[in-house]
Amino acid sequence: DQTQSMDEAYARNVARMKGRFKGQELKNHSSTGADEEDYVDMKFYQQQNLTKKAIAQRETARQVATHDFQKRISAKCWWWMESQSFRKHMLIALGNHVSLVMAPAHTSLFPGNHFYLVPIQHFESLVTVDDNVWNEIRRFQQ
Repeated sequence: DQTQSMDEAYARNVARMKGRFKGQELKNHSSTGADEEDYVDMKFYQQQNLTKKAIAQRETARQVATHDFQKRISAKCWWWMESQSFRKHMLIALGNHVSLVMAPAHTSLFPGNHFYLVPIQHFESLVTVDDNVWNEIRRFQQ
């Protein structure tokens, strides 16, 4: 019978591989017939088998990597106050959560001065800012 389901084919391939099947085959288009959903299921299964200490170490490593990534990116932000490349002479006003910064002339598309309202704490976008930050931005705009 050639009309077997994907699950039957997968189970047959796993049984065929026996002890050699460890779920690592999922990385490179496995011969077991695994698909993306199986890969996600396997990752969840592997995470369930971790000890609390291993889960904590993995979470700490993830947070450190995220912090290092943000630090590298924010170091290039001339408009963010905590950046090494921040130009202090461009700071116009400083609030509790937001700063008003004048844009350098070479970044302007049109002649004249341009200004940026920049959250003091680094955010990936204005969509993710706190209500306090958003309210202060609205007050600056009035």
